[in-house]
Amino acid sequence: MEEMRAQIAAGKLEATDIIKCALGIRELEVKTYFALLERPMQVQEIADKLQRNRSTIQRSLTNLISKGLATRRTRSIPRGGYYYEYEAAPSSEVKKMVRAALDQWYEKMVYFLEEGWKKTK
Repeated sequence: MEEMRAQIAAGKLEATDIIKCALGIRELEVKTYFALLERPMQVQEIADKLQRNRSTIQRSLTNLISKGLATRRTRSIPRGGYYYEYEAAPSSEVKKMVRAALDQWYEKMVYFLEEGWKKTK
């Protein structure tokens, strides 16, 4: 939150900062999500693309899945076995999620400014 205030004060607030705050995710998770928007990928492909280790990307993916920002599918290997492929949630849905979080925050702030402010005296 302190970092967000500093960015706002400096006029350096980026769209990704708003996404991180609205969805409760970290920078790496934003990068992972945008990498998956290009195409579905396996963990190692994402790790190579983002130059991070596999376990770090796995944690990032787990968090994205838990927040509904990505899905995991099991793919069969013709000669036996399987692997997991990860896919980003549609950007239209994620945009709706961000918008809903921002709208909710806005409503809380309006209420505080109009009604709650009086109660803090």
